Amino acid sequence: MNSSKKYSVEIIQDNYLLAEAFNLRYKINKQINPAMVAHCAQPFECDVYDKRSIHIGLFLKKKNEKLLVGY
Repeated sequence: MNSSKKYSVEIIQDNYLLAEAFNLRYKINKQINPAMVAHCAQPFECDVYDKRSIHIGLFLKKKNEKLLVGY
């Protein structure tokens, strides 16, 4: 990682960020294995385990913003 950038690892509790994380996961899965997300009706991937999982995101701190860059 670039040491001049500030990153943080946090548990995602905000519903908006969680939806963003599921969307990021969908995009990654679509690039790696398109068949994995072929059944998804929208660009959003989650399963039955997500409701009881702890979701952890990697955030880039940029000025006053937190950008989700990993999940």
